[in-house]
Amino acid sequence: MPQATVKFECCERQTSSPNTLSCYSSKIKYYLNCVNIEKSLKELPEEFKSQWTFPCCCSKLPKFDNTDTPIKATTSQPESDSEEFPTNINLRRSTVQKFEVSAENIRQIVREELESIFDRFKTKIIKQLEVKTKEVLDKFNQISESVSKVESQLEHIQK
Repeated sequence: MPQATVKFECCERQTSSPNTLSCYSSKIKYYLNCVNIEKSLKELPEEFKSQWTFPCCCSKLPKFDNTDTPIKATTSQPESDSEEFPTNINLRRSTVQKFEVSAENIRQIVREELESIFDRFKTKIIKQLEVKTKEVLDKFNQISESVSKVESQLEHIQK
């Protein structure tokens, strides 16, 4: 007689399979392979089996403690005579340090940047001039050698 299949939350399998684990919260059964538990049911500690909760069920549970949340409730309100602050705002955002830059500081920064750019430009131009000067000198030396050869041939012809 074929075994009946039961649709579990994770898949459809034979009911006789012993590798199922029940969620502590929802009491729904899941197969170990489907929930990425690589051990067999016998290898799992009893405490783990009795308290295991499916990850989706964990996210549905109410949270008990908010000490790890990035925004905490304030216990004291800032002192202000003119307006009253609500207690549910994050006061850390309002205390961002402001960096004020004066016109003189901006001028100094721009001046330093321009000097740096000018120095790099000057270095590149000097290197290019050195290369071109060397090329011109080489050509001049070739011409000078050619002229010397022509003069020597001319002298030889005149004799």
